[in-house]
Amino acid sequence: AAGGSGSGGSHAEVRATFMSRLRPEVSGATLLGCLVECPGNLRSDHGPARLRERIVFANRLWLPLFELELSDVVGNAFAELPGFQGDLTDDSWMLRLSSLMVTEDTLVEGIRVVNYTARSKKAMECDL
Repeated sequence: AAGGSGSGGSHAEVRATFMSRLRPEVSGATLLGCLVECPGNLRSDHGPARLRERIVFANRLWLPLFELELSDVVGNAFAELPGFQGDLTDDSWMLRLSSLMVTEDTLVEGIRVVNYTARSKKAMECDL
């Protein structure tokens, strides 16, 4: 069977199916939406991967708010977005968010992150 041992397919096939189902949900959301994956958490045939998030998609509400285009964000980590983090971005809150990549937790609450818009560099407080 494809994927071996009844696994239901390769990691790439499972990921593609999952993303194809989740992306329309994020796209049509009435709230800000950004779809993120953490590929470093997955086993790789190419050795250990670096733990970091990667943005897969952002919706029509999220992109203009942060003055970004989809091409600016897809494939990048938040720290790689132009001007996204700055002086008011609190490292302790960023570590709490990052903990989602290495723990079984699926949710963190009570976090206030300060991010910046890409062009005007306006600080924005985001309650998560």
